[in-house]
Amino acid sequence: MTDRDDILSPEKLGFDVELLIGLLKLSGMIGRPMREGIAIKHGLSINELRVLMCVGGEGPVAGHDISEIMSIAPMNVSRALAALDERGWLTREDNDDNRRRRPVSLNDAGWEVLGSMIPDVRLIAEHIFATMRRNDRSKLLELVEKVNGQIGQWASPAENEMLERNIPVHN
Repeated sequence: MTDRDDILSPEKLGFDVELLIGLLKLSGMIGRPMREGIAIKHGLSINELRVLMCVGGEGPVAGHDISEIMSIAPMNVSRALAALDERGWLTREDNDDNRRRRPVSLNDAGWEVLGSMIPDVRLIAEHIFATMRRNDRSKLLELVEKVNGQIGQWASPAENEMLERNIPVHN
């Protein structure tokens, strides 16, 4: 029988695996202050908040793209978009090339709501990064962008198998 402490020891994991596990933990933990400090205050679910912020940052963007960018299940993205649309915060755009793919963007009301959240986002950011010097925060942002870019290039095992067999992969 394998000892659990042995499997998860820093020596066995290696630095990169420890870092990856730390980032996984961080990605889960960051949701709590966002949910408690912003989403609940504004009467949104965490998925609605994430989708609202994504559309504001990326828009015009289609639901499938939001799902990929934010790692939210497509059905949850659809529900969040429907809720935001019902509140009157979105504009749906036509796509003549693909009628099933209708990008959304924030309308004036959506931008107003998103703008009203920025002071709360700022308070959370100030709390989270309070112990870091400015140049450390800048370096962290640079590193996060690099990691995000690398993750964006991830191919699933099924995609890798298709590539090895020269089968076109469509995302």
